[in-house]
Amino acid sequence: MALADALGIPDSTTRLYLRRYEVFIPSVGEGRRRRYRAEALDVLKFVVELSQAGQTPDMIMDAMKGRFPINSKVQHVQQQQVLQHQPSVAEASQMLSSLVANEIGPYLSAVLDELRELRQEVAELRGQLAEQRPQEEQQEPQPPGDATPSVIDQLQRPEPERPPRPWWKFWGE
Repeated sequence: MALADALGIPDSTTRLYLRRYEVFIPSVGEGRRRRYRAEALDVLKFVVELSQAGQTPDMIMDAMKGRFPINSKVQHVQQQQVLQHQPSVAEASQMLSSLVANEIGPYLSAVLDELRELRQEVAELRGQLAEQRPQEEQQEPQPPGDATPSVIDQLQRPEPERPPRPWWKFWGE
């Protein structure tokens, strides 16, 4: 890359600077047909000097704002990209928690209140049931009536006789 040779830095670093500071770098064309004007070399030299001096990218960006004009075409493209921005996981999580707090929160509060009331009713019913059980245990159990034969009676009864099988059923045995 001709710009990298003129600046004395690697191609990858030049491409990084061209991408990072593209709003200040004058160019013609789009994509692979993009060509940089002569003024781009001055902008990139300034970036290289500040970078070698230990300045951070934000500090370089601030210094360039006061020295070089902003390429309005590139700025418009960046604004469109910001509008099409996909939220990060942290942003999506924050949006979801906001949605839950504002939209679903009141509904959940009502459901939780109802659940508390139902749990209280269940506890009261269990208490009433516990009070009734000792009274039932004090009463003597009633012997079973004739309608329900005991297990012993069922075991002592003989099985009913089966009708004899027809002769043709014995044939295949």
